[in-house]
Amino acid sequence: MNTPHLKTLAAAATLSLSLIISACGTTPTPTASTPAAASEPSSETVWVSGVPSLSSQSIQSIAGGTNNLTRVPWTSATNGWGPIEIDRSNGGQAAGDGRVLTLNGKTYTSGFGTNAASSMTFNIDARCQTFTVGMGIDDEVGSVGSAVFEIHADGVKVYDSGRMTGKSATKNASVSVSGKKLLKLVVTDGGDGPSSDHADWVSPTLLSCTAPAPAPTPAPAQRFLSDLAWISASNGYGPVERDMSNGEAAAGDGRALTLQGVAHAKGLGVHAGSTVAYALDGTTYASFRADVGLDDEVGTNGAATFQVWVDGALRYDSGELTGASATAQPFVDIRSARELKLVVTPGASADSDHADWASARLSTELAPAAPAPAPVPAPTPTPVPAPAPGTVTYGGKLVITRGGTYTGNWESTDTGAAVTIQTSEPVVIENANIRGQGALIAGFGVNLTVRNTRGISLTPNVLGRAAEMAIKAEEIRNLRVEDSTFTGGGIYVRRFMGDQAAGQGIRILRNVFVNIDGRKSNGAGGYSGSEIRQMVQFNNVTGIGTAEIAWNQNINEAFKSAGEDLINMYASSGTPGAMILIHDNYLEGSYPANPLTDSHYGGGILLGDGTVSVAANNGYQSAYNNQVVSTTNYGMAIIGGTNNRIENNRVISSGRTPDGTRVAAQNVGLYVWDMYNTGSMFSQNVMQNNVSGWTKVAADGSLSNNNWWLPNGTTNGSLGQNNTALGTQTRSSEQAEFSRWQQKLSTAGITIGAR
Repeated sequence: MNTPHLKTLAAAATLSLSLIISACGTTPTPTASTPAAASEPSSETVWVSGVPSLSSQSIQSIAGGTNNLTRVPWTSATNGWGPIEIDRSNGGQAAGDGRVLTLNGKTYTSGFGTNAASSMTFNIDARCQTFTVGMGIDDEVGSVGSAVFEIHADGVKVYDSGRMTGKSATKNASVSVSGKKLLKLVVTDGGDGPSSDHADWVSPTLLSCTAPAPAPTPAPAQRFLSDLAWISASNGYGPVERDMSNGEAAAGDGRALTLQGVAHAKGLGVHAGSTVAYALDGTTYASFRADVGLDDEVGTNGAATFQVWVDGALRYDSGELTGASATAQPFVDIRSARELKLVVTPGASADSDHADWASARLSTELAPAAPAPAPVPAPTPTPVPAPAPGTVTYGGKLVITRGGTYTGNWESTDTGAAVTIQTSEPVVIENANIRGQGALIAGFGVNLTVRNTRGISLTPNVLGRAAEMAIKAEEIRNLRVEDSTFTGGGIYVRRFMGDQAAGQGIRILRNVFVNIDGRKSNGAGGYSGSEIRQMVQFNNVTGIGTAEIAWNQNINEAFKSAGEDLINMYASSGTPGAMILIHDNYLEGSYPANPLTDSHYGGGILLGDGTVSVAANNGYQSAYNNQVVSTTNYGMAIIGGTNNRIENNRVISSGRTPDGTRVAAQNVGLYVWDMYNTGSMFSQNVMQNNVSGWTKVAADGSLSNNNWWLPNGTTNGSLGQNNTALGTQTRSSEQAEFSRWQQKLSTAGITIGAR
C-alpha cells in the first residue's frame, strides 16, 4: 500500500568538515575604494545580518501609499564583503565606510550598497502592488566588477538583469508584488568571482501599499493545529484528517481520535508515512505539545515512529510505537522557530499505521530543557560482517548543518542515521566511508552530491529490523549520487522540490550496489522474513524535469540479500518533454529471503506503480538499454500510469539460483497490466523492441518459457510489439549476459563504483 519514509535522524556527532565557501572569490585588488585584504576572503569575510528576523517589525514599518525600501528592516541579509550599507556604496569591510551611491556619474540619495554574493529578504505581507528599483555596479570600482541582479517574490524569481559590469548602463526594474509576502533582492557574481562586484540597488520603492492593520488581538494561550492551515501535507493513505482518526481512503471517514481508551476532541489523524508542515512566526508561541500513538481503531496492530522537526532540525523522536504502546507526549521548544514539521514514518510494515497527533497544539508554556543524551550502548554483533580489522577506522555520527564538502569515515552503532543533513545549502560528501545500522545518509530538503563514497548498511540485531537504505532523502532540492559503492542498501527519494530552471534534479550515475538486503533480523543473530527494499525508489517525485538513473550495476546473491523491485517508480513522473530516464543499467538477482520456498512480488524495473488523482503524475518514465538478469517474479513491467515506455532492453533468467537450485517464485520476463484498475488513466504505454528469455523450472524439473504477458498492451493507445523471445535459458546464458555488460562498459569507456 505504502512506501517507507525517512526514519529517525541522528543527534549531533563528530564533525569532519571541509567547507568550500567563497565570499569574494579572490582578494580584491587594492584601489581607492576597496581596501587591500590581509588574506584571500574566506567564510570569515561573509557578513550575515544581526538584525532579528521579526516579521512584525517589517510589516509595521510599511505605511500606506509609497514606501522607500531602505526604511523597511530586512528579516535576513548576507553580503560578500563587509556589511550591506544603507544609502551609500558598499565600500570596504567596515560598517559606514561607503560613499555616495553613484551609477554612471549619477548620484542617488537612497539605496543599498552590496557586494556579490549578497541577499536581502523583506516581509512585505502582501500589502504592496509594485516594486521599482535601479541597479548597477557602483562607480567607485571604475569599469571593473561584474554581477547579476535578481528579484524574487515568494521564492519565485521575477526579474534577472543579466550580467552587468562597471561599464554597463544603469538598469531599472518594475515588478508586480501584488499578493506577495516575501521580497528578496539577490546579487550573484558575473561568473568571474566576486572581486570588485560593488553592486548598488538604488531608489528601491514599494508602490500602492495599504496601511498596516490594527494591532492584533493577543493570541490565546494555546492553538490547536487542527484549527490552523498547514503549508504542506502528505499522507500514506487517504487525506490527513482534522479532529478525527485517519479512517480509510476518503476524506472525513475517520472516527473519534482515541489513544489507549482516551478520546481526544482535537488533533490530526494521519497514516505513516506522512508529513504535515506549519509556518510559525517565531514569537507568539513557545512550545508544541501533543499526545501521540496509534489510534485504537487498529487495536494492537501497526508500528510507526513520530518525529517533530523544528526549522529542519529533529527535536523529538518517539521511537517505534505499536498499537499496544503507551501514549507518548512530545513537549518541544519552538521559540524563534519558523517551521514546525510533524513526520510519521512506518515500522516494519505500513499496514494499520493509523497515527494520531491528538490534542496537537501550540502553547505559550515553556518546554522543559532537553535532557542530556543517554550513553549509546555497545552494539550487539550484527548478522552482516564488518570489514576486516584495520581496513577503515570509523568515527562517530556526523550532523551537517552548513553547506560544504565533507570527507571522512562515519558510523552509527544504533539504528539512527550515520550522517544527518540539516541544511538545504549545497553539501558534497566525497572520498568517504560510511557504515551503520540505520540509514547511512538521511535528510529533508537536501541539495546533496555523493561521490566516490563506500557505504555499508548493516542489519541491526533487533527483532524485525532490516538493513536500511543507504540514502534516504525527502522533499529534496537536488540529488546527485555517482561513482560510489553501496553494500546492503539502496537509494530512497520522496518528493522533489528543487528549482528546475536552475538545473536541479536527480542523477544516479555509475554506482555499484551489492546485495540489497531486506532480510529482517530474528534478534538472535539470524534472519526471519523480509522487508521491502530497492536499489532505487522514487516516491511521489512528480513533474521532475531532470531525472536520470544510468550506468549502475546491482548484483544480489541468493541467501545473502532480499530485494523487492530493484528500480521502482511509485506515483512519480517526468514531463512530456523530459521523461525520467532509466538506461544502461545492469541488474542481477531479486530474491526473497529463501528463494527455494518463499513467494516474491519483486523484480527488476517497475514503471507506473501506485495510484494518483492526476494521470500525468504517474507517467513519462522511460527505461531503455538495460540488462535485467534473474529477478524472479518479473524482469521489467508497466503496471499503471500514462506514457511509460520500456524499449530495447534485455531480460534473461534461467529460473535457478547460481548453484542450480530451482527458484520457486519465478514468473514472467515482461508484462503490461493495469494492476490498479485505473481505467482511462492507464494510457499510451509502450513495451516494444525488447529481448526476453524467461525460463521457469517446475517442481518436477520440467522447463517452460514465460517471456511476456501483455493483457493491457493495447489499452487506451498503448503499444506492445516487436519483442523477441529467446529459448530456454541456463546459468551459462546469465553469465554471458554479464560478459556482455562488461564489454559494454569497456566500449563506452565507463568505470563504475568507488575508486
